[in-house]
Amino acid sequence: MIRRIKLNDAEFVESLDEYGFKDIVDDFEDAEKILIVTYNLSNDHLLKRLSELPDDIDIRIFTNIPGRFPSYFSDEVRSNAEKKIHDYLDMLSPDKFGDNIHVFFAFDNHSKIVATDFSAYVGSANYSDASRNNSEAGIITHDSDFLEYLFSGYLDELYSSSVPASCHKYLELLKELCDYLNNKIEVFRELADSCYSYYDTYSGEEHRYYLGAESTLSQDVLDRVIDYEYEHRIIEKVESVARELGGIEDQLLSNWRSSLNGLVKSSNSTGLQSFINFDLNKRTWEIFHTKDSDGDDGSEVAEQSQLEAYDELSVLSEYAEGEIVEIINAIRSHREILKDIYKCFQDKIRSAEAKKIDNT
Repeated sequence: MIRRIKLNDAEFVESLDEYGFKDIVDDFEDAEKILIVTYNLSNDHLLKRLSELPDDIDIRIFTNIPGRFPSYFSDEVRSNAEKKIHDYLDMLSPDKFGDNIHVFFAFDNHSKIVATDFSAYVGSANYSDASRNNSEAGIITHDSDFLEYLFSGYLDELYSSSVPASCHKYLELLKELCDYLNNKIEVFRELADSCYSYYDTYSGEEHRYYLGAESTLSQDVLDRVIDYEYEHRIIEKVESVARELGGIEDQLLSNWRSSLNGLVKSSNSTGLQSFINFDLNKRTWEIFHTKDSDGDDGSEVAEQSQLEAYDELSVLSEYAEGEIVEIINAIRSHREILKDIYKCFQDKIRSAEAKKIDNT
């Protein structure tokens, strides 16, 4: 197959000790979309530059993996290919880029293109630092019809013959799980800070003490300790993906469910609810109105009522302390289980990626 497209606005570029596509790279910040097609990549400032661009720029990278072949005639060649493949998988791991960067492996590709929505380089230079040391040649064009073709017909052909570097359909769930884990860490800190204060000893050690009746723990914080319905849906999604990816350990999922139920039970304990819902002002007025203040100084009765209400709150806080410790420990345990699930899920995704790409 040969396709020919005439260009109305193009210039020939030779390069040595410079990138032939430098003008295109210099305009990256002003682009809405970027297309990189290359035979190889290197983990250098060119790749880093892409990762540092604003996340509203849509970036598509298509690369081959030098040394990966359809078949291997020796163990040495196979071993070298395996190392190269995993170097590329690590270099292009999705956790090193924003959601706007999409990477694909094009194993039949030997083209070199660096393009934005308003200019393109087509030539011999790979998107790699090594290309700067070689004598390279190509053209730079601003032809709008050609650019439209690059980002439509040509791109569609690339998609049809390429393999995604990551399992994109799983990444959204992985990100959701990561965000939920981070939320649990924040809730843990907020819960601890509302119930404890800290002081430093002369030796520099930090100690914490329970605030008791002075605690600012609220129902809002407690409600955010666990969103049962939401987390239950995440578990079901992970279980579904686990079947597709070859399974996540049943024990991990069982631990997750048990921990979730334990958190729900801890956050709904009667003593903790009584402490949180205790209204000091309301209870003070209730006590005040039960007292016979005839002949007494009203201010003294009010002060006595407040002290009695505060004593009740203090008693409730003492009962709640053990339950607060229990729920903090439950959150800490739950957080560790979520970390294990996230790590296992991440490993399964990477393993699935490698199976599609690593043919050694």
